[in-house]
Amino acid sequence: MDDLPQNGEAERPEAPQPQAPPVSPPPRQYYVPYQPPPRKSGTSIWTVLIGFVLGVILIALAFEFFGDIDDTIHSADVQVGVVNLIGPIEDTTLVVEDLEEFRKDKTIDAVVLRIDSPGGSVGASQEVYREVERVKELKPVVVSMGSLAASGGYYSAASASMIVANPGTLTGSIGVIVTSTYMRDLIEYLKMDPVVYKSGKHKDILSPFRRATEDDEALIHALIQDIYTQFLDDIAKGRNVPVEDIRKIADGRIFTGKEALEYKLVDKTGNMMDAAREAGVLAGFAPEAKLELVYPEEDKFKTFEKLFEGAAKAVMRAASGSSAKIETRMNP
Repeated sequence: MDDLPQNGEAERPEAPQPQAPPVSPPPRQYYVPYQPPPRKSGTSIWTVLIGFVLGVILIALAFEFFGDIDDTIHSADVQVGVVNLIGPIEDTTLVVEDLEEFRKDKTIDAVVLRIDSPGGSVGASQEVYREVERVKELKPVVVSMGSLAASGGYYSAASASMIVANPGTLTGSIGVIVTSTYMRDLIEYLKMDPVVYKSGKHKDILSPFRRATEDDEALIHALIQDIYTQFLDDIAKGRNVPVEDIRKIADGRIFTGKEALEYKLVDKTGNMMDAAREAGVLAGFAPEAKLELVYPEEDKFKTFEKLFEGAAKAVMRAASGSSAKIETRMNP
């Protein structure tokens, strides 16, 4: 009783005081240096391209290597180089280079010069004639005439070891031609008056702007005769016949291959494979020997360069206003 409060009420227990939630310590700060995201594991396109190129190169080298082995095992008995002289004879640089390549190549036993041409410029025809002579000193050169091998085309062939023509080949046309066009009347009609300055009276000989004088004509005829004589002498030398025999038929006439055989302008009639077999025989092989025709390696850049050069020359001739040409060409 003594413990009761004075006011007579029972003592109430104190209500518990709310407590603040525990405070967590701040997290520790760590310095993490920047790292670029990792690259994807896929192969880049450049790696693929480089691998592809290297693979192609390796395959090409393998084919070249094993191809050489195969050629060695299964090689033909006779290696015959083939050089083509096709179309008008203007620039024969590539033909001469191909002949020279086969002359130096010790794996080539003989050469066939395939001609299908109406002729062309004198100097270019003489270049081929001379190069054929040089090749013939080391190995046989047989000319195979296609549908046409006339004038400068025949000039180019005359120094060969043998000439083979088809019976219907058109050949011959031995001679020299100079052409020029007089255009003065047309120029005057167009109300134009060209002015020419020259160092000598013959400097504009064969000009389309004036007619030839008697002195001009004498010079031109002398020029033609000089080239004509060179033509006859080279044919007689190459064919090993008297020059007078050539002169009798060297009036510009055209022969078939069959007629040319009768006049001893060609040695045999036949096609290109016949010519290749004859080349093998001249090189010392049997007629039935296995042949392989070898063509020069194509240099596309050089071919394009020569074509561009020929076109540029034609443009320059047209721009100069001169249409005169001195040629050993079959006149169309």
